[in-house]
Parts: sequence; structure tokens; C-alpha cells
Amino acid sequence: MLLHRPFEAHETRSDCDTLYKITCMRLSDGVSTQDDPQDVVIIKSLRGLLLLSAICSAVSIFLGFAPACEAADQQSNPTQQQWTSAELKNWWRIPSLPAKFQYSLTLSTRVNPENPGDVQFASTISHVKKAASDHIMENPFPTGPKTTLTNLLIRNSHYGALLSRVNNDRWVLKKLGLGSNLPPDLSREHDFNELPHFGQAAILRDRLGEPGVLLKELPRETWRGEEVRVLEATFPDVPEERKKALQPINYTPKAKFYLSSKVDGAPVRVDFDLNFSSNGKSYHRPIAHAYSEWSELDGLNIPLKAEIWQLWISPLDGPPMQTLTFDHSKWDAPFPEEQTYLTYYRLPEPEGVSKGLGWWWLLIAGGLACFAVWVIAVRRHT
Repeated sequence: MLLHRPFEAHETRSDCDTLYKITCMRLSDGVSTQDDPQDVVIIKSLRGLLLLSAICSAVSIFLGFAPACEAADQQSNPTQQQWTSAELKNWWRIPSLPAKFQYSLTLSTRVNPENPGDVQFASTISHVKKAASDHIMENPFPTGPKTTLTNLLIRNSHYGALLSRVNNDRWVLKKLGLGSNLPPDLSREHDFNELPHFGQAAILRDRLGEPGVLLKELPRETWRGEEVRVLEATFPDVPEERKKALQPINYTPKAKFYLSSKVDGAPVRVDFDLNFSSNGKSYHRPIAHAYSEWSELDGLNIPLKAEIWQLWISPLDGPPMQTLTFDHSKWDAPFPEEQTYLTYYRLPEPEGVSKGLGWWWLLIAGGLACFAVWVIAVRRHT
């Protein structure tokens, strides 16, 4: 019926306009309404009817087109769309990592989170580099006022190795694995195949595509001064025997996703609960992730800052438990292939692996050259 109201109102308004024009023509032709009081009443009635019909027409047009405008707004603003869980997953786009990239990730963790007044943070930074099969991950970590422990993971087409050193001391080989089938601590596939921004929330994003997930609209909430949309996902139950082989995030029962009209392609906050058992005790751990300082990378929105609250320790209005900041300013910068080999760090290569002349070979060659020069000099003098 709403679609017909503007047309009906338009017909009424047209009829009134015609009558009003006829009346005006009478006045312009010199017909005096003072001589005929009945004409005065008719004219005033027609003018009132015209005004009323105009108001009705405007209201009808608004009522008729309001749903269409709302639908158009929903199409232009993804945070207004009615989604299934699979559609929400498709909307939430996480950039896939290219064959070559570099980035740095700084992680700041509260030293004493149980004390609300203590806001000291300990920070670590990771430098991640990749070019085809060559990987580097460097993690310097301060262990004291003047001491920094650096762990370095290198990987090439021949092997993967874990190195360590204190301050600027010599590198020490901690672990070595040959071939491409490396243990998790040497391969670190997740660090080189996906961005770390969303952390555990990225697993929830993947779970949205599972069958049986229910998505429900919740009342809007205010987050950092903005009214945001809230969607709650309920995941299917996971059998107890399967939970033993999974991380708690893989069987969390529910999660809430907060969507801002200012950010397309990713939520600005994700809340979820970790429910698990350990040593005969059951634990309930509510967690919140918030994302901000958005930047474009490969055509997609990514947060340069992620904050994590462990809500059983500190509330959302307090400092976060962890803060991650992301730097992709050297995203496309090249790095030397030699950095992924032990030779670069003055360590011997594994048997069967040759990467140019190692530093020890250079020393031997230099020594032999000096010896040869000495022998020649002695012979000339004798």
C-alpha cells in the first residue's frame, strides 16, 4: 500500500491545483469576491484543502520511499546488512601474504597486571622478512637493564636454524633442522603465512564458515565514542574427546563482533570466552581484542594497533594486558639472501651445504697467502 500512496496523493493534489487555478482565474478576470460571500468561502476552503493535500502528499512520499532509502543505505554501508555467518566471514578480509615482504611487530606486555596502579610494560620487537623460501625472524628481548637476549630464526631451501646471543656477543647455534620438513619451532609457518594483527580472533573468523554457526543481532553499543553494531556468533558444540587435541579458541562457544561504519572489511573489536580444563580444574577466561589506527595494505584495511584485555584481570576501561603495533613501512624492501645462511653469522654450514666461502675459509686462505709470501721472501734472501 505504501507504494501507491504517493500516486494517490499526487492525484488529489492535481485536482486541488486545478480548482485553485480556476478560482485564481476568476479573481484575475475581475470577479469580485466581496460581492459574493459564497465565493470567498469556496476559495478559502480550496486553499485549505490544497495545503492539507500537500502535507499529506509529503508524508505519503516519505512513507513510500523510506524503506527504499533504508535499503539503499544498507547496501552502501556494510554494517547495516543482515548477514549470515558465512557472509560475515567473507566481509572480514585478511590480506594473504605475498611471496616477499618485511614487517616489524612490537609487543608490549604489562609487567604486573594484577596491580591496577602498575602500568609498567615490557616490550619486545619482531623483525620478519621473507623472500620466496628464505625466511628471517629476529626477536630481541630485554632481560635486564643492560642485557638483551636476541633469538634469530633463519630458514632457507636447505635447512632451518635457531640462533641466540646476548647483546652483541657471538651467535650461538641452538637448533638445526635439515630439509623442508622442519619442526614447528623452526618452521613457524603461521608467522610467514598470515599477518599477526588479529591473533586468536583470526581463528574465530575462519570458524564463521563452519556449518551450524548461528549469527544474532544484539543491541548497538558505544565503543570509543561511536555507536557500533554488535553481532554474536554461536558455534556448534565440540565433543569432549576432540577438545584434547585443540586449542581453547577452537571450541569457544560464542564470540561477539563489533562493526564500525568507519571501517570496512574488519571488526574494530572482538570479544570471546576461553573455557577449558587443566589439572582437574575448569577455567573461564573472557578476552577482548580491539583494533585501531587503520592503514591500507594491498587494498585491504589492516590495524596498525591491536590491544588485548584479559577481562578476568583488568576491565576494558583499564590498560590492556598486551598492545601490538605493526610497521609495514619496509613491506617491499629486499634483503640479501645471505642473511638466511649460517655463514653470514660466522657459523659453519651443515655438511653438504655450500654457500660461498665461509669466514674460516677466508682466514685459512689469508694465512696460506701470507705463508707463501714469507717463503718467497726467504728464498730471495738466501
